[in-house]
Amino acid sequence: SGFLQDALDSDLAEARRHAEHIINVIEGKEGKHFGDLDGDGMAQNPGDGFGLVPYVTVLQETAVAAANAPDATNAIQIHSTHVVMATDNALDWAAQIEAAALQILAANSVGEIETFVATITQLSPLLLNGSDTNGDGEVAPAEGGIFTAYQHAQYMAAIAVVSE
Repeated sequence: SGFLQDALDSDLAEARRHAEHIINVIEGKEGKHFGDLDGDGMAQNPGDGFGLVPYVTVLQETAVAAANAPDATNAIQIHSTHVVMATDNALDWAAQIEAAALQILAANSVGEIETFVATITQLSPLLLNGSDTNGDGEVAPAEGGIFTAYQHAQYMAAIAVVSE
């Protein structure tokens, strides 16, 4: 999103290149829109090729499968629910970011993209960190993003140490 902000002061081609990066990182190589979206002859992807949405989807599916296992502990079941909440948020924010990036690619001038750049700039930190929507000073699982999902996935694997 920072590169898109910079592109507002330069040119549309630069903004379109970074919008392509965003879409390709979000979707991965198997994504519906993955490819040379800015028309420069190269499908650029600064990610690893798998895609943010596939990673988040696999995390969510794995958490649900673990919670549904016959030997799932109460902690696994509780934190699986937290992972699902946070990954649902992340998938929603990723879809909104991608939609804004697609609008940047469809624009005919730098002046047309300001709203979409602002959307991506606003949603990118939420995608990672979530949002303290109730103002209690903490990002709860229902308010979380990718980092919250990751944290609660680790809680699912935690082993309690009890001294007697």
